[in-house]
Amino acid sequence: MKEIAVFGLGTLGKSLAISYSNMGGKVIAIDKSQEKVDEIEEYEEFMANGDFYKRNQMLLTKVLQEKEYNLTDKEISELNEMSILIFRGMLETMRIDKNKPTLAQAVHRTVRYLENTLRVYHLV
Repeated sequence: MKEIAVFGLGTLGKSLAISYSNMGGKVIAIDKSQEKVDEIEEYEEFMANGDFYKRNQMLLTKVLQEKEYNLTDKEISELNEMSILIFRGMLETMRIDKNKPTLAQAVHRTVRYLENTLRVYHLV
């Protein structure tokens, strides 16, 4: 994959940087906030080591803490596993399905599946 530069790590830039990194691409992250750049570098480190589970667990735990949700470690681990399975399933669908969804359709479905999973835990 090619190396890309992402200028600005707001909601869209951060999402793009993480998604491209998840697909195995190299990302150069640029933002006026060094803290945001450091966060992306942490994600890149996890990606380089191939530890998707640990990376996703860290992200999920951080978001749940920021939103002040009180889930047990076991519940967070289960949510983490479900979200990874959803992402992997959609990536596999896009890779092999003859009638594969467009990228926009795949993103929409993936977000919908994740929202439904969070709904079970009364988080949305």
